[in-house]
Amino acid sequence: MVINAKGKNKTDSIKYNGRSMTRVVQTYRFDELPDDGSYTIKVDNISTNVRVVSHEGSGAKITIKNIASGIAEKEAKKLYELSKVVIKDFKDQEIIQIIGAHDISHDLKIENFIEMDLPKNINLAISLLGGDISLNDIQGESMLETLGGDIKIINHKGRIETKTNGGDIETEMINGTLKAHSFGGRINILRSKGSLLSSSIGGDIRMETLHGIIDSQTSGGSIDMKDITATEINCKSSGGTINCNKISGNIKIGNKGEGIYIKDANGNLDIHSDGGDIIVDELNGSLKCEASIGDIILDNISGKVESLNSNGDIRLNLIYDSSIDGLGIDLVTHSGDVSLSIPKDLPVNIKSTIYQSFSEKDLNSEMPMDISILHDKVVGFRKIRAGTIPINLEAHRGIITIKEN
Repeated sequence: MVINAKGKNKTDSIKYNGRSMTRVVQTYRFDELPDDGSYTIKVDNISTNVRVVSHEGSGAKITIKNIASGIAEKEAKKLYELSKVVIKDFKDQEIIQIIGAHDISHDLKIENFIEMDLPKNINLAISLLGGDISLNDIQGESMLETLGGDIKIINHKGRIETKTNGGDIETEMINGTLKAHSFGGRINILRSKGSLLSSSIGGDIRMETLHGIIDSQTSGGSIDMKDITATEINCKSSGGTINCNKISGNIKIGNKGEGIYIKDANGNLDIHSDGGDIIVDELNGSLKCEASIGDIILDNISGKVESLNSNGDIRLNLIYDSSIDGLGIDLVTHSGDVSLSIPKDLPVNIKSTIYQSFSEKDLNSEMPMDISILHDKVVGFRKIRAGTIPINLEAHRGIITIKEN
């Protein structure tokens, strides 16, 4: 059955997903709705799929489709009564409200769809009992929530707050502020800039080609970052890995899951892992990292390094860059080995200490060292040229290896 906004009725039996269905269509037009960001569209108390597209200029069209099985054509009026929504235009408040009638109990299985063709400059407040939300090319403030469905946003300028209790969130080409949260689903944020915040309980978070401020947290999932240029990056995961490729900025990363892996970083890094290895390959800047269990492997590092490991090895391959100020190295492990590779003839002042050791053989160095045994530790010193770069190496119940590259 087809019903328009003026009440014209027409019976319409259709095939949907291979089944015989009855359909209700309600169409509403708002010819004078302005394209200036003053109006808000609200959707409440309904389980439906919502799709929003935009156009430039005033005017709006809202189409509500309801498809049901298990009903005869002669019961079309009943279907309309059970599936209809209330639409109100509060012109003095500049609000159009779409309200569902889900307090009515019935046995029909009705699938609802709302399609909105709106002015580009519009505000949205959508709160669904269930269903997917899709937005394309909107400028304004969008507050989106569904208790069970996916959310997809493409090309949005302004502020977004979005939450789903049982689905995925996908965003692309966001310019502004984003707050995205999913209970149990994954989050993808692509080709966007601004203040981008995301959190997931039980799902992975993927971010690619972003600029601005990045804040991301997941419990039970992994975080993947690629091509991120940010003033600040703050990421935490308590269930999976954190993988980064080509990132820059002031970066803080914490992991209680399966390790941290970083490739091609630029800036200041502060990394903490309570489970799994820390692996950094290519860094220009400064690095402070700490691991509770697992190895710390640092390769092609140019900059200041402070590294502490409670239970695991530390390996550092240092590359000298004269543009880096305040260069210094401090590597300490409480249970494991330390391995350092430094450029030849680098002006360093090295102190190496091995605790719980009585053998000079535990200090292996390609450069001559002044070695002494003091009670239960082996201490080695070496100064090259002016010795302007301090290096401190400490290993408990392990060995220290020093190489020149």
